[in-house]
Amino acid sequence: MKTTILNLKTMKPQTKKWLTAAAIGASMLLSNTSSAQNVSISPTGNAPDNSAALDIRDYTDKGVLILRLTTAQRNAIPSPALGLTIFNISCKEFQYWDGTQYFL
Repeated sequence: MKTTILNLKTMKPQTKKWLTAAAIGASMLLSNTSSAQNVSISPTGNAPDNSAALDIRDYTDKGVLILRLTTAQRNAIPSPALGLTIFNISCKEFQYWDGTQYFL
């Protein structure tokens, strides 16, 4: 079995760029997934509350835009997660999945 070693000196510039981008992307992905316990979205940089997986705070002029689907699109979701929340644009209402059906 022959071992192949990447030689950056003989590698094409496009391959070097792709390899570098892939390495940086992989390291960013691994560092974020292994260290992130909860996330804060805040214009002031405040840390998230420990009890929240996602903490959106400190905005006074913006809201949260929930996923907007038609009834047909909603019904096409193969295995909705318990508590999945959507805004149904067919009937203009918020709905959540209780494990059996969607409720207001």
